[in-house]
Amino acid sequence: MEQHVILNYEHSEYKWLSFNEAMEQVALPGNDEVLTFIEKHFVKRIPMELLRVGK
Repeated sequence: MEQHVILNYEHSEYKWLSFNEAMEQVALPGNDEVLTFIEKHFVKRIPMELLRVGK
């Protein structure tokens, strides 16, 4: 799947990573817990109706 990314003035580059790769790259404490939560609740299973983002 190809995605078009638009960077704003706060960013100079981006990189698509797997969750495991992203876990190795996080710099701030707690970011690994956020990635784990997202993978568990939004990638590995269908989220509750109220949490779904439309296409």
